[in-house]
Amino acid sequence: MRSSQRARITAHLQGMNPSTHESSWGSLAGTNLRKKQFGTSANATKHQHFAALDGWRGICACLVALYHFPVYSNLYDLAFIRNAYLFVDFFFVLSGFVITASYSQRLTDGKAFSVFMLRRLGRLYPLHLFVLVLWVALEAAKWVALTQGLGQFTNPPFTNTTSTESLGLNLLMLHSFGLTDYLSWNYPSWSISSELAAYLCFGLCTWWLRQTWLVYACVILVAPWLIYQQEGNMYVTYDYGYLRCLMGFFSGVFIYKCYQHLKQISTKAWSLITATLLELIVISIAWGFVSWVDKTALSILAPFVFAPMVFVFAFQAGLISKILSTGPLILIGALSYSIYMIHALVQELFKLVFLGVLPQLTGRSWATPSEEGPLIGLTIPQGDVLHIAMLALVIAISYITWRVIELPAQSWANRRIHQRLGKASSN
Repeated sequence: MRSSQRARITAHLQGMNPSTHESSWGSLAGTNLRKKQFGTSANATKHQHFAALDGWRGICACLVALYHFPVYSNLYDLAFIRNAYLFVDFFFVLSGFVITASYSQRLTDGKAFSVFMLRRLGRLYPLHLFVLVLWVALEAAKWVALTQGLGQFTNPPFTNTTSTESLGLNLLMLHSFGLTDYLSWNYPSWSISSELAAYLCFGLCTWWLRQTWLVYACVILVAPWLIYQQEGNMYVTYDYGYLRCLMGFFSGVFIYKCYQHLKQISTKAWSLITATLLELIVISIAWGFVSWVDKTALSILAPFVFAPMVFVFAFQAGLISKILSTGPLILIGALSYSIYMIHALVQELFKLVFLGVLPQLTGRSWATPSEEGPLIGLTIPQGDVLHIAMLALVIAISYITWRVIELPAQSWANRRIHQRLGKASSN
């Protein structure tokens, strides 16, 4: 990838759950307005880019996509993939880290808080709404097919996880607060709902409170206990997803504070071998933890396992960091929010084809029975090809949604905020 292309990708990186990376505030207002509005100098608001963490963001989004795909393949039975739901907690820790790096010195008054929340909503909601509309369109297409006698579906349209009752909660991004007893519509988006709540808590605490660390420490200590009492493991989503998110997010806040104190130590004092060894150690711990912990009570410790990984790779001093900072992985990191948000819909289309359309057309099953339900594919090699094809299709579609939905929506939101800030400063 040419350096100019790589620079353009880096300039457009915006974060999440995968959506946590912040672009420069210079696009929103001039330096003088920034000083006036946020009470900080230009140097204090200097953009920090953690390229290696962007690379991890993309990789983890792909791992979550592989976890959700019910296909009869070698990958499906790997313990590491079967427990990849835990990488959502990596996103939460990373989100807290990067949001703190970008905003901890800026949230000094009500206007700054409003800008912060508008920017975060402008980052998350457009793609969330777009994918939700696609899900509604798919359900409408299923309803038309059903009324015309063109097919039978395991889940009738607009029922169960795609019920009309839960649609309003999804539109309002309130579907991770236990208001339903099931995951609904674009089911990975429960974490986006939780992220918005974390942004709200972080923004209010940073604006109003001086001893914010006391609040964060209480959440980090109390949330694991509450999750354990209610569920017994970290597999909480629609019910206590907000607790899971707050626990990871505020762990990321603490990790950034540690990084901020220690980053003055020049990484030149580290040899490449030492830094690479540290990176290998935190990767090995995370890999072993995810592979072994399953859905036991120890899974609740996931944020505390991922926090050191975020901390070490923030310094970007080792060989693995250099690999993660290469063009292709930077691009995957840029696409991570789209990968995370679009993969469930793509997989639903695969299931409709292989579990619905093809059996009716060919008169034979295209799935392998399992304890968890039918797995797409009849042989392991067939399933491996389908796994690769699914991920490739998700990445290709994600590139389109990134360019067509995410970037234009962010630009529009930034312009609107810029206009509001300009009017406020002139008044």
